[in-house]
Amino acid sequence: MIKLFRLFSRISGVNYEDKKYDNVLFNWFVIDRKDLQIPGENAIINYNTLLEDNREKAELYIKELFTKEEADALKNLLDSLTNGFTGIEEINLPIPDNLKNYNSLSPGNGIGFTDFYKRKNYNLPFKVRALFNINDAEESISADDRPTVITPVNSNIFKNNK
Repeated sequence: MIKLFRLFSRISGVNYEDKKYDNVLFNWFVIDRKDLQIPGENAIINYNTLLEDNREKAELYIKELFTKEEADALKNLLDSLTNGFTGIEEINLPIPDNLKNYNSLSPGNGIGFTDFYKRKNYNLPFKVRALFNINDAEESISADDRPTVITPVNSNIFKNNK
């Protein structure tokens, strides 16, 4: 039986609204997949009894997941292009019929999407996006370009003045 996976990354040095952030969580997902990777009845609880609208929503969630080959290929690409950690997690199947897919979420207030497949060095046969959340990240700390000025301290400052 085919297994399905999700990928996530923690990446540092991410630019967002003129600031840099470290440890930004990216949740990667496939977009524009035409067909399910495995039969719906093997992937989704109560698949055959779901109303059409609920079935379509559950199918969208499944279509965003990766096969093992896709997950490995994306991880290799991310490892070569980013300075972060990328993990692969197997999804327990069948999934509940009420999960919401990433692509249906709304961006805003530090939460957004990146279209990884639009990068010039992207060479995978499927399109990948990521949902990121700056709110859970840390603002990067970096040195400034100004010279350091050392001011001499008066030697009397450490003596006992009686």
